[in-house]
This record gives sequence, structure tokens and C-alpha cells, in this order.
Amino acid sequence: MPTFEHGDIIKKLLENNGIYPGDPQCLAIHSYTHSITGYKLYHVAYSAADMVALWSSPFVKSPLLLWEAKSGLTPAGKVELEEVT
Repeated sequence: MPTFEHGDIIKKLLENNGIYPGDPQCLAIHSYTHSITGYKLYHVAYSAADMVALWSSPFVKSPLLLWEAKSGLTPAGKVELEEVT
């Protein structure tokens, strides 16, 4: 369950249909707020276990689906692409 603080890797994943060069396609990408620090973080799921880890973590607050393999970029993902630097 890779978690990222900086959006540059996430931007590349969103632009490339969930694929980072040299890696397999992921299943889903979410943004969320860390419940203690308040930082915005990104979660990249490569397996069902990664998804369970996201939804069961007490540190994940307000998750937003940005992209998923089944349906692609979400409206929140489109906004994220515009905002990520």
C-alpha cells in the first residue's frame, strides 16, 4: 500500500491510466487527510489487501477516489490533476 505526500508521482499515475513507468497498473488511487497530522496524502492500491488497509485504517479521514482501473479518472481526479504541481 504505497502512500505518498507529494503529488508529482500521483500526477504521473493519473495521466498514465494508473501506470507509473516500469510498474504494473494499479487498481485505484485515493487522496485522503491524515487524521492526526491533517496532511493531505495519496494512497495507491495494487491489490484488494491494499484497499482493505485504506478503509480499515484509523488514520484515513475523508478519502476521495481519484482514479480506478474499472472506470478511469473520476471528477475528483480531474480536479486533482489541475491542482497538483
